[in-house]
Amino acid sequence: MEQDICPSNPSRINYEEIIQSVHLDYPQLMRAADYVNEIVEEEIALGIPAEKIVLAGYSQGALLTLATALTTKHRLVVRKSLDLELNLWDDYPIIAGVDEAGRGALAGPIVVAAVVAVEYSVSFKSSQEVEVKNPLGATKEAMVEVILKLQTKPNLCLIDGKEEVKIEGIKTISVIGGDRKSINIAAASIIAKVILTEVTYLLFFAMEFATYTGKVMNR
Repeated sequence: MEQDICPSNPSRINYEEIIQSVHLDYPQLMRAADYVNEIVEEEIALGIPAEKIVLAGYSQGALLTLATALTTKHRLVVRKSLDLELNLWDDYPIIAGVDEAGRGALAGPIVVAAVVAVEYSVSFKSSQEVEVKNPLGATKEAMVEVILKLQTKPNLCLIDGKEEVKIEGIKTISVIGGDRKSINIAAASIIAKVILTEVTYLLFFAMEFATYTGKVMNR
């Protein structure tokens, strides 16, 4: 009789190895910014004033907007987003952003990322941990972990959401809709989502492979 079995536990996957395998292509971002700048130059050549050209975006698009604004030689209009840090840098020169992915999912781990300057850290909470600690508790614990993992200690941590996260010796501010307001939170959001996608794919592949192997062995 054919029987589905799972001889290995996919939840024991090595998350740290996954972090190393994920490729975050910063050069590609700058190539994309160069392409947008070329479009801007074409529009200006057609007679459109630079101050009438508006750049805007959300999540990855917001990062591209910022990269373009920082590299263009024209004074363009940049939509007011991802500029929260501009009001804070005088008092907090080193600001980190924190966000999660997977807290609302039906299965799989929760992934939390922190970003400061060009450095980032990631923490995972397996489905077993989430069941014991509940999604919110596991997420808050992971948020503390990723901040403490950073080699560059931030003066301030901006955390996406409304829940308060306390870290000894580091000021934190919870920001509702933070991935639309803070460049660091937006970057952390992208990293967390990219890694969660990679983890989810590998978990699904491991489960399918284990089920297939079980069927073959029981024929």
